[in-house]
Amino acid sequence: MSYGIQVKNTQGDLVLDEENEVVVVAQKGTVSGTRTSVPGSPPSLNNDFEGKWWYNENTQSYITTIVLDQSYDIAPILAVRGGSGTQGVRTPLARVYRHDGTSYNRIRMISEAPSTIDYILCTNASAAPTSSRDIGTDEYGLEIKNSSAEVIFDSRWPSIVACIDSYIFPDLSFTTTGSWELYNLNTYPNIQTQTIPSTPGCFMAVSGLSGFKRFYTIDRNEEPGAPAFYIGGGEFVPSLRQTSDTSITLTANKINLGPITTSQSQVGDALGDNSLFNGYYLILRHLDF
Repeated sequence: MSYGIQVKNTQGDLVLDEENEVVVVAQKGTVSGTRTSVPGSPPSLNNDFEGKWWYNENTQSYITTIVLDQSYDIAPILAVRGGSGTQGVRTPLARVYRHDGTSYNRIRMISEAPSTIDYILCTNASAAPTSSRDIGTDEYGLEIKNSSAEVIFDSRWPSIVACIDSYIFPDLSFTTTGSWELYNLNTYPNIQTQTIPSTPGCFMAVSGLSGFKRFYTIDRNEEPGAPAFYIGGGEFVPSLRQTSDTSITLTANKINLGPITTSQSQVGDALGDNSLFNGYYLILRHLDF
């Protein structure tokens, strides 16, 4: 770098310069903890669910889709938390995806329950809508431009996001017992805890998490002609929840039924494609929600 400014953190990592912009919130919103009024299947899973959840009877999980205000060539960072900073809410399986094209223009979430979820969509400042760079009536602050005269930082932007740290999600190992109660409802049998700095406005970016574990579901339909009654089992994906100002619980959500069996002894056995939980997650700080 022959000109301009460089900003580094205490570890010597480059935070801001000609090639590195700040990250801002391009869009934010809340999915309420209520079910959509659309009867049966929605007209299309890619339609906007207007901030509510649809219950998928086939998978026995809740789904919502959010149509973004604009499209992005590079996938933005999606971060979530319990509504209005509520702690103890498990993060859903949440991804930004491309619908009918090459640009990213939708959010899909799958959850074990219709919880209230706040979300922020984060991207570099130059790719964000102008509304994310609104400075209001403030007249004072620090503004930095690149060689093309584009503003890459302005201290008056309220939408700037800070990344507190990144963490590795461990594989959650456990000993199977063969008891269906171990997988009853949506409870995963093992958790771990991660200590984080005290972070007001804590959001968790979980799109870097991958892997799943799958277990048998018991069909307890014991009477001829009675509706099927499924207990336990399912396909679990990695999830987080903030349990205190400085603590994150690493757990898993059930997003699908497991293979059906009538044998209770098989419930605790893993079935094919039983991959590891892995990947990384980010803890982001954003106060202007």
